[in-house]
Amino acid sequence: IKNLDVYEYSAKTVKSSITGYGSANKNQIKKMVQVLLSLEKPIHSEHINDAISVAICHLHCQPIFVG
Repeated sequence: IKNLDVYEYSAKTVKSSITGYGSANKNQIKKMVQVLLSLEKPIHSEHINDAISVAICHLHCQPIFVG
């Protein structure tokens, strides 16, 4: 795929953007994903939580564009 931007984030960056603490554990991240997405129940799959956490981190790390 041409012209596709690739981004890379360290585990500490992802954890910090989700919980505010770069050494957060999986349960803390799971709880914050639940809170941030206003979910009634936490997501039980660690893989899905990891993917959502990276996506949220990416959103937090992007500059805000004001038209």
